[in-house]
Amino acid sequence: MVFSVVLALLSQTLFDAGVSGSSTLNERLDRANQLRKEGALPEAEGRYRLLAEEARLTGEQSLRYGLALNGLGAVLYDQGNEAEAVSVLEKALAILTSSSAPDDLPLALCRFRLGASYRRLGHYGQVEVLLVAASEVIEKVLGSRHLQTASVLFEQGLLFMEVGACAESEKLLIRSLRIWQDTLGGEHLLVGDARAALGATYKCLGQYAKAESSLQRSLSIVDKQPNLTQAAALFRLGEIYYVTSSFDRAESALRRSAAILEQFPQAIELRVDVLGTLAGVVHVRGRSDEAERLLNGAATIGENTLGASNVHLANIFQLLGDIYASQRKDGMADAAYRRSILLIEPALGSENRSIATILIRMAVLRQAQGRFEDARSLFDRALVIDLKTIGSQHPRYGQHLRAYAVLLRKMGRKDEAKRADTRARIIAQENDASSFATHKVDLGQLGNR
Repeated sequence: MVFSVVLALLSQTLFDAGVSGSSTLNERLDRANQLRKEGALPEAEGRYRLLAEEARLTGEQSLRYGLALNGLGAVLYDQGNEAEAVSVLEKALAILTSSSAPDDLPLALCRFRLGASYRRLGHYGQVEVLLVAASEVIEKVLGSRHLQTASVLFEQGLLFMEVGACAESEKLLIRSLRIWQDTLGGEHLLVGDARAALGATYKCLGQYAKAESSLQRSLSIVDKQPNLTQAAALFRLGEIYYVTSSFDRAESALRRSAAILEQFPQAIELRVDVLGTLAGVVHVRGRSDEAERLLNGAATIGENTLGASNVHLANIFQLLGDIYASQRKDGMADAAYRRSILLIEPALGSENRSIATILIRMAVLRQAQGRFEDARSLFDRALVIDLKTIGSQHPRYGQHLRAYAVLLRKMGRKDEAKRADTRARIIAQENDASSFATHKVDLGQLGNR
């Protein structure tokens, strides 16, 4: 139940820390808002809950109730309690939509927080509509250089990165970075957040050198004490080192990230992603038993807290498929790959870039079984998705072409194999990278703070 305030409390002095029962609603909201800005989130949450319960008694469709719910949803969002924040903000949005003007700022902020909460939970369906509507009003009312405008741009950038629209993500994140940097200074934590997000986007674009530089710059800003941005940046660095076969550095970065996350038990999605990627690294390094233990542990954590259908589990099952394939447990590998696809499709669509990676894995499995035509069909599907999502210059496309060339040679199609391999080598040279043999599902979890 969202509200746990007993009615008897309402007859007492509700706001004994300076806001009495006779205070106006605006004064009470202002005081709760101030506490939230000061970081006194538990106290602010208590005040919002009391305000909401009192307002509910006067009418569940009243503007007072909507504003109180909006405030409560904001503080729940700030504390990382997205599940309850969604429940509260959905009610607030319904009330504010019917009782406010379309360009009302509280309504826009409600849309922003609801969209951001949906994104953090992996519920992508309504996110873009909510964030675009919020952005238009917030920028119009507060201006294009306002900190809140930067926050909405940042959230939109994270969304586009996670669904694979990385070029659009880069533009939005650069805008938010410039606003925060110009207003708050280059060493502010929000600037560190933006640089970490940009690093993840550059990885998404296959620009690994820029990604590493941006993430290292982020770490230099946020590395004062353990925090979630630091853990996320280390995770992304670990991913970059993983895909470029720098396994020592990958494992070091990922273990540091995992150690930091022990202090933040609420960051379930990021912890699942870190453990999954770490498992991929130790598997490639020949420690398959340890990798399987890590993956099973990550799957248990994810299923128990996020639910068995959460998209963050997709990478876990793809990597389990890799382990089973290496052990020649073909049926188990195929089942794991299929489950990974079934987790991705409802959230990100049937032509998401991550699905191409899994189809390649399945094609290699069919190739090992001697089922060359089935393998070729899977390669063809994957390469079509690649061209639609990441383009013909991305290093991952080159890696997939190189794998396809191996199959074509086995099928006796030597000319086609030579063309595919030549193109793959050109892509590798253009991206100044020599090995792309360990790509994994790319769901982009920076931003789970």
